Amino acid sequence: MNVVVVHAGALGDGVLIWPLLRALGRLEHTVKLVTNDSAGRMAAIELNNQLGSPLVSHVPLDSPRWTPLWQGPSGGDRADAGPTVDLLVSFLADDSTEGGRRWLAAAREEFPDAEVVLAGAPGSVTRGALWKRFRVHELGGVAAAPGPHGPVVLSVGAGGRHKRWPLERWSQLADRLLGLTPPQRVQIIAGPVEDEQFSKKERAAFNELIRKGQWSGTINRLGDLTNAVRKAACVVSADSGPAHLSAQLGVRTLALFGPTDPSVWSPVGPTVRTLAPAAMTKDMAWLEVDAVFGVLVSQQWVR
Repeated sequence: MNVVVVHAGALGDGVLIWPLLRALGRLEHTVKLVTNDSAGRMAAIELNNQLGSPLVSHVPLDSPRWTPLWQGPSGGDRADAGPTVDLLVSFLADDSTEGGRRWLAAAREEFPDAEVVLAGAPGSVTRGALWKRFRVHELGGVAAAPGPHGPVVLSVGAGGRHKRWPLERWSQLADRLLGLTPPQRVQIIAGPVEDEQFSKKERAAFNELIRKGQWSGTINRLGDLTNAVRKAACVVSADSGPAHLSAQLGVRTLALFGPTDPSVWSPVGPTVRTLAPAAMTKDMAWLEVDAVFGVLVSQQWVR
């Protein structure tokens, strides 16, 4: 079966559909992932390596083949649709808005022989049904990484400010790790979004923090983030893209929650732990350094 999966969104949202793509590949379906260019290229490389077969390919979401669909049905003037598509899974549009209905109508015109399935966010009924249909919980898993003796990667950013753990607590955690005998190697990273949003005070605190780590700083390229995560002994992160990526690479991941629900948004992987309050909070001030350090020690993720 030829399957097209269309997705747009942040890094973490995109990585959360990797188990579906992996399950489709293990069922020997060919998968074309239509998504943001850099995210799609990375997904195809990583998933094909894991599957041991080039079953997943990617097409940029802004390619000429896909952008016209937002304009709605063409009335039959579209170019040849190319290879047959048996199943089109859209995480991109639904029938609740005019734009979504227009896109779906155009997609059905472009792929008249395809079954079109709309999938919602994590926790939605539609996503649950799709996961059940393709046995994602059974077939979509990834093996645990061997646990190289790399640094503990502290990913201090998150797309929403309210999801970020205070920088002073990251600094205290780094101090605790560096104070071990022998000292634990530490790498501190943030993404370009956080780099742009830091206030003057936060910028100073971040610059002071990264001086404590090795190879630390802002990571602007997705490939560099993947390499940093892959080499980690473990990754500590807020609810953010790096946490989801590390989990789906099989790396030990400790995800820190507060304003978002881990029962919905927890990273998916073989070695994931979460820290969350009893009830969701407005920010991350609830979480103390002792709790985070304690998990790393109790799980033996630090030397």
